[in-house]
Amino acid sequence: MRTAANATPNVDPLAALFVRARRLWGQAFEPADLLAQWSTRSTGTLGGRDRYRWELTHKRGTGIPPYAGPPASWRAWRPSEAAVVERDVFAFEEMLVGPIAMFESAELLAETPPGLGAEALLAEADPVLRRDFAQNALERNPWADTFPAWCLSHYPATFRALRSLLVAVIETYTSRARTRGGVVVGTRFPFHERPLVSASAQLALASLTVGCHFDVAARTLAFVAEQRRDDGGWGDADGASDLLTTLAALDLLGHFDPDFDPTPTASFLVEQQEDDGFWRAFGPEAPWLTLRLIEQLANMTRPFAERFRFPRVQPENLDHKTELPTFAYFTELSRLFGALPGLARADVELAFIDLIGFRAFNNRFGQAQGDEVLRLFAEALPSGAVCSVRDGGDEFLLLGAPTGVRLEDTVHELQRTWPATFRARFADAGAPVLARSLVATTCGSAILSGREALGRAIGELKTVSCHPELGILRRIEL
Repeated sequence: MRTAANATPNVDPLAALFVRARRLWGQAFEPADLLAQWSTRSTGTLGGRDRYRWELTHKRGTGIPPYAGPPASWRAWRPSEAAVVERDVFAFEEMLVGPIAMFESAELLAETPPGLGAEALLAEADPVLRRDFAQNALERNPWADTFPAWCLSHYPATFRALRSLLVAVIETYTSRARTRGGVVVGTRFPFHERPLVSASAQLALASLTVGCHFDVAARTLAFVAEQRRDDGGWGDADGASDLLTTLAALDLLGHFDPDFDPTPTASFLVEQQEDDGFWRAFGPEAPWLTLRLIEQLANMTRPFAERFRFPRVQPENLDHKTELPTFAYFTELSRLFGALPGLARADVELAFIDLIGFRAFNNRFGQAQGDEVLRLFAEALPSGAVCSVRDGGDEFLLLGAPTGVRLEDTVHELQRTWPATFRARFADAGAPVLARSLVATTCGSAILSGREALGRAIGELKTVSCHPELGILRRIEL
């Protein structure tokens, strides 16, 4: 992979991928040469293959890099589409490599520090990218439409830019999947009306990432889990297990089903790796596919709580004072946890926190300063495997990732370090505002009722004396 990165020219469609990937190998992020090359190029019409400063395929002027192999060797990963590849191999390449090149390039521009011209290039590309992505809501090809939707979860900046259009794609395909038990079916030969594991998994991942249609996603997850073959992989219809379908299924189940055992799938993937170290489904996508599979295989060795992904918070569910998710988001999480059977059964830790002395501080220093306390405390709350939520007023919720433990230790560390953080900002305020915390374990299907129980129980502690530096921390049984 590193050899390919060093040997691939900047005109290659995946040049941005190699620049971004170098950081994974501990190297510096150096986009200047690539941006300089893009700046020398001109764009064409909106519908042409030169609508971006970068190429979308290897059809013209790029050369065929060794990692791709000659186009004559490129084979459809679903054999029933062999005739489509033979008609126009580069059109087929654009269906797969095109979205990857677009997202990798746009993400690189978003990540580039000011001063290198990336802002202007991104502003130029943005409307073209939006127009291209919007086409996926037209139901032209279930796989080709849901593949970019799934890919977006790996590109945070591009995800934010395209979120509204992603919702349109999800709505379009979910409306059909809802009537078919959560399954996306083909709309054209050779997959007409046939269940597609690939597109179903891709749609479910997109829905869960955005945070919508949890009921459909739950049925999709059950369908995908049932479709794993004896060899540990997945495929579409009566085709053999293939790498792209397996990757999408693994991404879905590995992050959202605590009952899923990835071991057979890992064995299948190891057997599919080629002698040069790459994984190839088609050919020219090999570097991207290899990085994704390495990421997935490494991820599957971690405990489920570290793999679980909380859905991204939609802008309307962000609290304006603290920039934390609101209680409305917590309600959505309760629907997700209740809809997916594995999550519904899993142990989940929950903490309820309110601030001791906050009302007195607010009365003394005013609401503006009180809001600053809330913002500062919100910044101190954990993230990652813990979802922090502003419940309302001076109350906060912490939700641990399913099957995770030791939230009590996390809260204790927060309470240990918080007084120094408070004093550094409010040196003249006297005694710090402290945290009063209750922690409990419940099951995923009961996090909403668990929150209600903790909220009532914490009221009983308001007359209890607290530690002058640590506040109050207790674990209770629900």
